[in-house]
Amino acid sequence: MKLTGSQIFVEVLVEQGVDTLFGYPGGAVLNLYDELYKNSDRIRHVLTAHEQGASHAADGYARATGRTGVVLATSGPGATNLVTGIATAYMDSVPMVAFTGNVATTLLGKDSFQEAYIEGITMPITKHNYTVRRVEDLADTMRAAFRIAQSGRKGPVLVDIPKDITAASCEFTPKAPELIRTVTYYNEEDVKEAARLINESERLTRLSNDLLTLQHIEEGTDQVIMKRVNLHDVAERVADAMNPIFEENGAELKIEGEAPDVLGNPDRLQQVIYNLVANASRFVGKGGHVTIRLAGLADKSVISVIDDGPGFGDIDPKLLFTRFYRGDNSRARNTGGTGLGLSIVKGIVEGHDGTIEAFNAAGGGACFVVSLPSVHEHIH
Repeated sequence: MKLTGSQIFVEVLVEQGVDTLFGYPGGAVLNLYDELYKNSDRIRHVLTAHEQGASHAADGYARATGRTGVVLATSGPGATNLVTGIATAYMDSVPMVAFTGNVATTLLGKDSFQEAYIEGITMPITKHNYTVRRVEDLADTMRAAFRIAQSGRKGPVLVDIPKDITAASCEFTPKAPELIRTVTYYNEEDVKEAARLINESERLTRLSNDLLTLQHIEEGTDQVIMKRVNLHDVAERVADAMNPIFEENGAELKIEGEAPDVLGNPDRLQQVIYNLVANASRFVGKGGHVTIRLAGLADKSVISVIDDGPGFGDIDPKLLFTRFYRGDNSRARNTGGTGLGLSIVKGIVEGHDGTIEAFNAAGGGACFVVSLPSVHEHIH
């Protein structure tokens, strides 16, 4: 059947499942608006106060529905007002098709009234864009725009339609919308490499944070508030955080005993216990045990973290508190830590006027013992 460009415009929109269109009228798109008015029962037109608002509305419509947002504006300033909305859709991979009117094809490139080279202007912010120069190409160009907007990495496509194309006529053959298949190709090696890069990135982030913390501690610039701290409460918070890891590995974490309160920073003391428990968790296997043991000894509050892992062997335990120290036996292999956890523990403990020791446990495994000055009187 023979239709005008404006009629083809409406028919292809309906063919592509469009039932809502956002826009603002102007001289170059009057033929399109006349046809939209005649078909208002098939396509709802949402009139905005400004073309930029129409482009953002189409973007929001696409985000909310998952369908392609459609916007229509006239030539020149009407078309350029769409740029911000198109750029937003491009940056966020939102499917959108923007239709703009333009001067007649015979006047393109001649600085005609309200002419703008919108195809070139939007080239950096669209997946693809078109200027329709023959009415016979209009239907297939529109279909291609909708296909490109929804395929692969989604995004905006612009179709510029000169005014004489909307008035010209040609034969039109309806077509069913093309089925867009989304297929992701990957192989196992790519997945492994991506996982390795993610893990390495996370390790470097932890390393950076640990180095910064250690620097503040060693330079005395670690600004913390000291107050009375119940060590059992701190140990319970650590256990709550670590228990999922232990359960996943088939190991057990428990707390024993009580210790007198200390004067310290609860967050830093929690970091001490957490680092020691996290260190121990890497060396106990399925069925293994880690114990946080609290006790009072004279005027000291004692925190012991004991595991039944391989222990230190013949390594001098004092070396374990050295930055980035790695030994040769099973206790000191690279197990995913940053090599700074125990150095940070030592710095925090000494900043609380305490001491820390490490030794092989009598029944096998490792034991870290932290001694901190106890607080017996009431602290205001």
